[in-house]
Amino acid sequence: MAQAELYLCLSLQGSLLS
Repeated sequence: MAQAELYLCLSLQGSLLS
């Protein structure tokens, strides 16, 4: 169930790191 939240977190972090 937390997969969506994890995906969002990774997406946000990737966007900031990029």
